[in-house]
Amino acid sequence: MYRYAIDLKSMTQGRGSFTMEFASYEEFSGREADMVVKKAKEEKEAAK
Repeated sequence: MYRYAIDLKSMTQGRGSFTMEFASYEEFSGREADMVVKKAKEEKEAAK
């Protein structure tokens, strides 16, 4: 989402704007959490 602000301003010649607002939390299963952590670690290693 943070890159979106830059892209939006580029597409609208600096006139576009947006706001973000927290909506809610949802429970995450342990298996899903493990997959997210694994993917984040892989992406971090690939970025090096």
